[in-house]
Amino acid sequence: MNQNSDRSPDLWPSPSREAREVIRRGAEQALDPRPEWLAELFDAVMHSERTEPAYTDPVLQEGTRRANVSNLLHWATANVRDPGARVSANRSPDVLDASRDMVRRGFDETALETWRLGQSVAWRRWMEICFGLTDDRAVLYEVLAVTSQSISAFIDDTVAAVAETIRTERHELTHGTHPERLATVSLLLEGAPVPQETAEARLGHRLTGPHLGAIVWGHDVPGDRLENAAELLLAATGATRRLTVLATGSSLWLWLPVSTAPHSDELNTAFATLPSVHVAVGRPAGPRRVPADAPRSRRRPAHDGPARHLPARGHLRRHAAGGAAQS
Repeated sequence: MNQNSDRSPDLWPSPSREAREVIRRGAEQALDPRPEWLAELFDAVMHSERTEPAYTDPVLQEGTRRANVSNLLHWATANVRDPGARVSANRSPDVLDASRDMVRRGFDETALETWRLGQSVAWRRWMEICFGLTDDRAVLYEVLAVTSQSISAFIDDTVAAVAETIRTERHELTHGTHPERLATVSLLLEGAPVPQETAEARLGHRLTGPHLGAIVWGHDVPGDRLENAAELLLAATGATRRLTVLATGSSLWLWLPVSTAPHSDELNTAFATLPSVHVAVGRPAGPRRVPADAPRSRRRPAHDGPARHLPARGHLRRHAAGGAAQS
């Protein structure tokens, strides 16, 4: 951790009035970041060697985008309000939700170090802003010295706070059945030769006969609403049981032992009572093939419009409260 983060508020530098004004004006600009700045920020964080494989998942991609924007806006807002003062750690819902999703994908707190890649991009852009706000070399030097320490300490403090949350989440998850279920399902999706008896014992679910794979997801949707959606899908398919895996904090993977998929109009009617909840349904097949259908197609962008078919893999239906598309 950077030593700056260990400094007490009493030792924090107090910038001059001129420097504070430049910081305030710069922070106001940072509150409205240019699209190309955000694109560069996301690219640095999401293409890290440590985490790039995970970010093929659209839920993690979106969570990471929101977390990075939240960090940027948190720091900028604090410096508009009190330019140059130490910025508190960001414990916003967007940051904490993204960290929980990373835990459920098997990452630990060391993955947060990728935020420092975003910090480097943010610093370069911040210097561009500052150079455009003053040509007084003494003031500029003071502004850059103060804000360099501020950004570094802010990231250190935020990483430390979120890392503690991740450690707590991992403790809770690793003392339950979720990690084993997710690991087993991942192996089945990858086609690993897991004996059926072993997989069934780990999942608590019989894998004989055809199964229908599905995903239920939604942004800022409470877990109980996702569970309600899973129950609606169970009723719509006529299944008597389901295998459910918590894939991320905002999505469930489902396998239902049925041989036919419900029609679009049936699902539209069923999900009309659950705003912001979406479902993707694959094609029934053998249990070792079906799981790959819906979860992988989850990565496809959602569409609104007329139905169309997926080649080879079968058809996938996507539904939202206000309409449906078959892709």
